[in-house]
Amino acid sequence: MAAIMCTCVCRSRTTVLGQFLGRTLLRTSKPIITEPSVRSVSHWLRKYTWYLEKMRRKHERKFGPPPPVPRSEHIELPWDYNSELYGFGKRLGEDFNEHTLRVAFTHKEFVQQEAEKRRELGMESSQTELNLQDNEELAEVGQDFASEYIKSYLRLVYPNFPDEGVKSVSDHLTGVELTSHIGSNLGAEDLIQYPVYPYPREVVQKTLHAVVGALLEQGADRAGLFVRDMFLPQLIGKDINDLWKIEDPMTILVNILEQRGQGLPEARMIRQTGSSTLVGMYMVGIYSDKKLLGFAPGESVLEAEDQATRVALKNIFGTNPESSPPIPVDGNAGKQMHHSAIEHLRQRNKVPQLQSGQQVNRTALAE
Repeated sequence: MAAIMCTCVCRSRTTVLGQFLGRTLLRTSKPIITEPSVRSVSHWLRKYTWYLEKMRRKHERKFGPPPPVPRSEHIELPWDYNSELYGFGKRLGEDFNEHTLRVAFTHKEFVQQEAEKRRELGMESSQTELNLQDNEELAEVGQDFASEYIKSYLRLVYPNFPDEGVKSVSDHLTGVELTSHIGSNLGAEDLIQYPVYPYPREVVQKTLHAVVGALLEQGADRAGLFVRDMFLPQLIGKDINDLWKIEDPMTILVNILEQRGQGLPEARMIRQTGSSTLVGMYMVGIYSDKKLLGFAPGESVLEAEDQATRVALKNIFGTNPESSPPIPVDGNAGKQMHHSAIEHLRQRNKVPQLQSGQQVNRTALAE
C-alpha cells in the first residue's frame, strides 16, 4: 500500500512538473529546436534521394566518375547561348558586336565537325555549307595586338630594360598558361564552340586572343584597356627579371658598360664567414670605376659573383623589386601609361583599323 502511494505521488509530481515546463516554454519568444525542420520534405522523397545518391556512389566506385560535360549540356540548368553571349560582354563592361563575338568563340574544328555531320545526314552539297566563320584571323590579330601593347607598356615603365627582356615578359603574359587561366576565370569556357571537352588550354588561349581581336572593332583604346586590366596585373608580386632567363650575366654587363663608356666590371670580396666550414658564406660586390653596382651573398665565391652581377643588372635596368615601385595598372599613372602606349603603337602603325562587321585585316600589324 505504501509503495502504491509513493508511485501515485511521484506520477502526480511528474505531471505537475511537465505542465509547468510546458507553460514556461510556451511563454518564451524563441522555441528550443535542436534539429532543422523537415516538415516540407516527404519521407518517401528523402528515402528516394538517399537511394539515388547511394546508387550513384556505387556506380562511380565500379565504373569511375562520369566524363565532364559543358555547362550547356546540363539538363537541370536552363541554357540560352544568345543570353550567355550578351551577359559575357556586360560582365566585362564592353559593348561587343554580337556577330563578331560569336565568331570569337567559334573554332575551325567546330565548323568542320558541323559540316561533316550534315554530310553524314545525306544533305546536298549546297546545303552542307555553313554560314559560319571561325576565329583564326581574330585570334591572330588579337594576339599580335596584345603582344605589341604589352611591349609598349613595359618600355614606358622600364625604359632601360632591354628589348630581349621585354619580349620574354610579353611572351610569358601571352603564353598558354596565363591566358588559359584568365579565360577560364572570365567564363569563356562556357561559350567556346569546340568539338572536344574539356577544352585544351591552347583552345582557351586562342579564344581569349580572339576576344581581344573582337574588341578592336570598338577601337584600340578599348582593346588596350582590356589587355592592361587582364594581362598586366599578372605581374604584380612577381620579379620580371626571373621571366628573362640570362645564361651569362657578366657578358651582358660588360657590353652595357662598354656602350656607356664606363670601365669594365670588377668583382671584389666584401666579407666572408665560415670559409673553413661546410656552411661558408661569401659576400661579393661588383664595381665599375670605383662605384658599387651591386652585391649579393653566396655559398661559394663563384655563386656570389654570379648573383652580384645579376643584382647589378637589375639596378642598371631599374627593375630591382627592392627599389623600384610595382608596375602601375590603375589610377592616373595607369591612364597616362595606357594613352602613351596606344599613341606609341599608332606611330609605329601597329594598330589595325577595324569596323563593325568588317572582315579582319592583318596588314596593319605586318612588320
